[in-house]
Amino acid sequence: MTTVRYATAVAAALIAVAALAGGTVLADEVLLKNGRTVEGEVTEKADGYYIKTAGGITMTIPKDQVANITRGKTRHQTYYDRAEALADDDVAGRLELARWCAENDLETEATLEFESVLRQDPDNDECHRALDHVQHKGVWISRAEYMETLGFVKYRGRFVTEEEADQLEEKADAKKLGPKVKALIREAAAVVESPARTEARAELDELRPSAVVRPLIRSLRDGDKGIRYYAAEKLGEVKSETAVKPLARAATGDRYNTVRFAALHSLKDIDSPTTVDAIAPALFSKNPYSRIHAMNAMNVFPSRKGAYYLIRKLRHESMSFSRVHVSFTTQRAYVRDFELSSGGTGLAIAEVADPIVDVFTEGVILDVKIRRVEWEQTVAVLKGITGVSHGTDAKAWTRWWKDNGETFAVQDPLAEKDESGG
Repeated sequence: MTTVRYATAVAAALIAVAALAGGTVLADEVLLKNGRTVEGEVTEKADGYYIKTAGGITMTIPKDQVANITRGKTRHQTYYDRAEALADDDVAGRLELARWCAENDLETEATLEFESVLRQDPDNDECHRALDHVQHKGVWISRAEYMETLGFVKYRGRFVTEEEADQLEEKADAKKLGPKVKALIREAAAVVESPARTEARAELDELRPSAVVRPLIRSLRDGDKGIRYYAAEKLGEVKSETAVKPLARAATGDRYNTVRFAALHSLKDIDSPTTVDAIAPALFSKNPYSRIHAMNAMNVFPSRKGAYYLIRKLRHESMSFSRVHVSFTTQRAYVRDFELSSGGTGLAIAEVADPIVDVFTEGVILDVKIRRVEWEQTVAVLKGITGVSHGTDAKAWTRWWKDNGETFAVQDPLAEKDESGG
């Protein structure tokens, strides 16, 4: 009875928040058995329905309290429709779409659209400011890069001096079990089995999840790969939504396979509807390894949204490849000529031959298009998720998405491999 009253009270609060938000985006409508309704994006889970309202509030309602669900058009679906209706070179349309995404709390999509505009209009002030870039010495750079030039570092969402960051970190660690948990994690991450490691792991298991989540997330940045591996693995047991973005960064950015795989397994255990969104930014990273790892992650989390991000990636790369010049040459110095210089004291005149030295270069210079491997891997992952293939033809993929994006059956390429014994 307590659970029913609590869920009903929370639902009522969410309805009030949704009314205040006053958003124009169509969403799912959940009719409760008590006659009330809740609007938001609904995801069915084993223990009920996960609902995210237009105001950004999330909750889970037990299935036995739900009378009916009327599916509507979500913010993401509206975004897909608007994005696909625009030409890639429609700068004004992309900019307007980016503004709409920002107004409707679609942070990942807004970032993608603002960056899309900048690829065609690199000096667009609005896009740079929306992405929190700063003009420094005539060049746009990220705010983090700018603050670093001033000697600041980012700590918990704000910029402080390195000394202040260290002090704040020490103060945070001093609270409650901070220092103890940090020491336990380091002991529990030991490679060699020992009574101390067993005891540390047992103590961590007994602690409340809220007491270990933050220390574990910080440990994902530790210089010791063994500690990063243990932290990534342990976060899967804790199952905290807070860990999704840090785990996604570890899954796409860590240098070691063991850490990346542990992060992916933990993301599977957490089973958050935000996982694909957390991975997506790495598809467009400046680091090629992060992009490759992000594609592998999309393979682990096959989804409609993941297919869309991969098609966007394919289309962006088809518009302008990065290029690299590789030179294989040999240089030899030789005397090309002599220049006579005259001089003297008046009584005697001397002439000296000064050599004119030149350089002879022979060999080849190759202008190589890169990311070909990424293209092929993108297509392979897309085929695994969608069950169809259009090769590297970005326009064909775009047309296919327009016709089938909301209706195709998502495939699980890894499950198919397991069934075939691969």
